[in-house]
Amino acid sequence: MNNYIIELIIYLIIFLFSAEIILQALVGWLKISFQWLITKKDEFPINNQNEIDQFIKKNFSENTGWDRKVNSEGFEYLNGIKTFFKISSDGYRENENNFENAKVAVFGDSYAFCRYVNNNETWENFLEKNTGIITKNYGVGNFGIDQAIMKYFNCNIDKSTKLIILAFVPETIARIHSYWKHYLEFGNKFGFKPKYSLEKNKLIKIPNVLDQNSTVQSLKNNTSFIKKNDIFYKKKFIPLMFKFPYLLTYFKFFSRNNTIFSNLLIFHILKKINNKKAKKFYNNAYSKIVKDNIKDSYKMYEDIKYTQLFEILINDFKEKLLSKNRKLLLLIMPQLYDVKNAKYEKLSYQIFFEKIKKNFNILDLTDDFKNFPNYEDFFLEDKYGGHLSAKGNMFVADLLNNKIKKTLENI
Repeated sequence: MNNYIIELIIYLIIFLFSAEIILQALVGWLKISFQWLITKKDEFPINNQNEIDQFIKKNFSENTGWDRKVNSEGFEYLNGIKTFFKISSDGYRENENNFENAKVAVFGDSYAFCRYVNNNETWENFLEKNTGIITKNYGVGNFGIDQAIMKYFNCNIDKSTKLIILAFVPETIARIHSYWKHYLEFGNKFGFKPKYSLEKNKLIKIPNVLDQNSTVQSLKNNTSFIKKNDIFYKKKFIPLMFKFPYLLTYFKFFSRNNTIFSNLLIFHILKKINNKKAKKFYNNAYSKIVKDNIKDSYKMYEDIKYTQLFEILINDFKEKLLSKNRKLLLLIMPQLYDVKNAKYEKLSYQIFFEKIKKNFNILDLTDDFKNFPNYEDFFLEDKYGGHLSAKGNMFVADLLNNKIKKTLENI
């Protein structure tokens, strides 16, 4: 081997070593403000007992993992606009009607709850106005349908209620397989929840590891159990974790990391000089996370080992409702990225819901949004993929009017 080749190898080693040191430092700096960059330290990021106690006091639910507290109220900001919500003593979101003896009850995620709009701007409120049919909103942000069902069985539902609507985004397929949301949504460190698993096609409920008396140490002692029961630890968390050599992780997911790192660097530079466009680049990085999560959920709808739990869970709920003379409506509410993707092809979740439609009462709103000329006006611009605006909620209520009336007539 001649001196030139030896010298070249030495320079290459020095370059790779320097690049590794720089990347490690960069990851350590950027992850301070961006929870989706993870390292070995993030396998168990809980180290403050006071944080656990505060979460238990404000958000913890023994039945579902988290929930809005009864008799509570609050507000949220988006794009400089402040919106308000109020939770009743029975756990539903109040609106301007405040009717009793509801015929319809809605359970689901933030698209059921209607984030970033006021109490009188939810689609449930507009549905009541349109039809005169009293509808109570029990939605909770970031719920999977498993948690929505768990909440139903722990609510004091009016005897007059004849229709239960499960309203959810397609990404719920991932949420029902999650046990600790931190492994699916990095940084959601108190997102512990109960979950269902299947044993010989029978639903088995795995209880939440977090309880009223949890400590940092007790949770840490349960990490092996959590990893065993959460598919995303091996499926997502470990592959995306930066570990030595960091360069290998970076290039293994080059497109993802290149988008995130470039936008975050621009964000920090613009923020340093007080440029108003800085936030746009942070949201670009976050947008990459949201898009990847949605695409990952599409793949899960193509695999029976994931859809089987979904189908059995829904069927079990439907049968239990029928025994109480109640019907179930599955309302699929697409996120903005779902609608944009549906413009180019029929999505895997649409195919799945069409396939099971013969067994369930289903209303998938994807094509309704897609076929509307200015559908983007129905979504708020937010980093979570676009929640519905008041105008979007009106659109949903209009689509539901006849469906709700016909379903109730047949009960």
